[in-house]
Amino acid sequence: MKELTLYDALDQIKERGEKERQTVEAAIQVSEIIHRVTEARIRKGLTQRDLAEKCGLKQSAIARIETLTTIPRINTLVRIAEALDVEIRAEEKEPTGGVSTWAPKMIYLWDPPQDDQMAYRFAAAQA
Repeated sequence: MKELTLYDALDQIKERGEKERQTVEAAIQVSEIIHRVTEARIRKGLTQRDLAEKCGLKQSAIARIETLTTIPRINTLVRIAEALDVEIRAEEKEPTGGVSTWAPKMIYLWDPPQDDQMAYRFAAAQA
């Protein structure tokens, strides 16, 4: 019996139906956003405790969020992003760069450029 990778298992779940596909895609987006927020915290030289104090949370809450033990509400995620001086943006874009109501949403973590770093950092793949 072949061992399944995480991505193989997720692909199998997505094949079950549209609702399952959307659920998996949303979970991937959330985990990517949290990963990017964690990277921003580390890049800015903040500890979990520092970040918790800046956004009015407990250090243990930040730890649970960063380890995906707890999925934060959007308002909590926005408070964390604001404390890190980054924004979470959701935009509808066509692959060509135009805007369309039919296009899939793209989620970005906006980190103001520092030195010659890229300003946009993808926080999630297309949904």
